[in-house]
Amino acid sequence: MILGVLKELVEHHIEEEEKELFKQAKGLLDPSTLASLGESMAQRKEEVLTQLKARPG
Repeated sequence: MILGVLKELVEHHIEEEEKELFKQAKGLLDPSTLASLGESMAQRKEEVLTQLKARPG
């Protein structure tokens, strides 16, 4: 039950970022900065996924 609620909260947060914050960032940052930020985010995502997969259980 708690994990379901947490999942819904995270998904809602992601939707807000994709619809609002990313749109604002596109208007404020130059293409080079956006590309660099995207690469950093993708790298961090891979690091987190790798850490999660390495966890026992």
